[in-house]
Amino acid sequence: MKRLSYLPSPEHELLLKAGLLRDERATEAWQAWTARVRLPDDVVDGGTYRLLPLVYRNLTELGFQDASLALLKGIHRRTWYENQLRLRSLAELLDRFREAGIPTLVLKGAALALRYYDDVGLRPMDDVDVLVPTERASEAVALLHRLGWREMPYREMCRVDSTVIAARHSWEFSNKSGDRVDLHWHALFTSCFPGADEPFWRDAEPLTVGNTSSLALNATDALVHTCAHGACWNPLPPVRWVSDAIYILRSGTHRIAWQRFVDLAQWLGVTLHVRDSLDYLVQKFDAPVPAEAFAQLARAPVSAEERRAYVCLSSTPAGPVPSVARIWHSYRHYRALWVRRTSSRPPIGLLAYARATAGQPTNLHLLRRGLQLVWRDIPARLGSIGKSQPRQVANPTP
Repeated sequence: MKRLSYLPSPEHELLLKAGLLRDERATEAWQAWTARVRLPDDVVDGGTYRLLPLVYRNLTELGFQDASLALLKGIHRRTWYENQLRLRSLAELLDRFREAGIPTLVLKGAALALRYYDDVGLRPMDDVDVLVPTERASEAVALLHRLGWREMPYREMCRVDSTVIAARHSWEFSNKSGDRVDLHWHALFTSCFPGADEPFWRDAEPLTVGNTSSLALNATDALVHTCAHGACWNPLPPVRWVSDAIYILRSGTHRIAWQRFVDLAQWLGVTLHVRDSLDYLVQKFDAPVPAEAFAQLARAPVSAEERRAYVCLSSTPAGPVPSVARIWHSYRHYRALWVRRTSSRPPIGLLAYARATAGQPTNLHLLRRGLQLVWRDIPARLGSIGKSQPRQVANPTP
């Protein structure tokens, strides 16, 4: 298959194979990776660091002996400890939401670590993600403010208002203790229209965090969410989605309702995201995905807006001003989905959407940001004409 920009690099792929495959291919992948990268001397990027606990666990279970596993064991222990602190903070926050009568659904790392990984030290996470009903988003933000949480700076817009809620899917908050929570009012940034998350809420399953009860996505919905969320280019390599998807599938393929999977992908406008993600998982990691699911995804109608948005968001930013292109195609897809699902127009136009997406509070701020992007991107693009791109090593900063 053609390598999409969001897919793991060859170095990351070796690590994923070392952490996920259950035969000699795992040890071969590890040996190939350590021939390229020397730990602890070589610095590794965040995507690589997040995979090391998984590698430690898998290689140990395979009976592989290597001096480097001692370092990986320490990383695994540290991850377990840090995740325990995050889960304790999450439990306290969920209690406050429950007392306020605001329903919660835990997404991504915390829910996956508790439900699908049998060891929370295997799944590093920088923050926790909590979904609330869209109509309760403003109330949830006000509650966080009363509890001492504040919006994390996102360029300049640091207050979540009605425009941000209409345009975006989430915003990150932090408190004085350094805890971070990503408050969602939509599960996916590609699917921000009224009713988008109703299937998630309707068929959610119980989740216990500490002594606190909440909800989590069922296995089918978690797989859709994981594949769709991972299928987007990110400067920090988004490689964890591969291990998340494999662990969900290993929890029991009988738990995946494939017809629902296809229908939900279409409803959310992420058919191409999940199709290509599943294709990669099957080819590289023997994922147990039935052929009929691929056939249905291939037959599913895909709008021109969805196709353009997917191509733009899943690719390395290109063009004279790539950030502008990403906002434009995202808005076109956002507007088309809103109209198709509600038979009405979204409450905000392109400029308001761009302000909220780019984190700029006014049109003047947005214009200034646009000029900054032009100043930053165009000279770099002109300077790269005719020059070969250097090979990127998978180890900038941890």
